[in-house]
Amino acid sequence: MKKIFTLFVCALVLVLVTGCGKNQVVCTATMEEAGQSMKAEVVAEFDGDDKVKSIEMSYELSDEKTAETYCSLFKLFTTSGENVEVDCSGKKITIKGLESIDMDSEDEADKIVGKTKAEFIELMEKDEEAKFTCKK
Repeated sequence: MKKIFTLFVCALVLVLVTGCGKNQVVCTATMEEAGQSMKAEVVAEFDGDDKVKSIEMSYELSDEKTAETYCSLFKLFTTSGENVEVDCSGKKITIKGLESIDMDSEDEADKIVGKTKAEFIELMEKDEEAKFTCKK
C-alpha cells in the first residue's frame, strides 16, 4: 500500500510541476533600468494548432513606489476599450488580455496572436534589450 501511495504522490507532483499538460511557453528576463531591477515573465498559451491564443505578462520590480508608477502607466495605456486587465499588488504587476491589443495591430509583423511556438520563441528571444529566455 505504501508503494502505491508513494507512486500516486510522485505522479501528482509530476503533474503539478509540468502544468498538467498546458500548451504554453513561459519567457523570463531580468532587466536593469535607472538603478532598478525588474523581473519580467511572459506566458503565451497556444490553441490546438499550436498558435498563440492568449498572452499574459507580469513584472516584479525591486521598489514598490516604482511599481506603483509603472502600474499607473499600464492602466493609462490600457483604458481605450481593450479587454486588458492590469492587477497591481505591492511590487508585482500582472497584465492579462494582451492578445486583445495585439489583434488590433495594423502591422502583421508586430502581431503575436496566431504565431506558432517557434515563431513566438524566436520573437521573444531576439529582443536584445530584455534578453528573454523561453521554456516550453
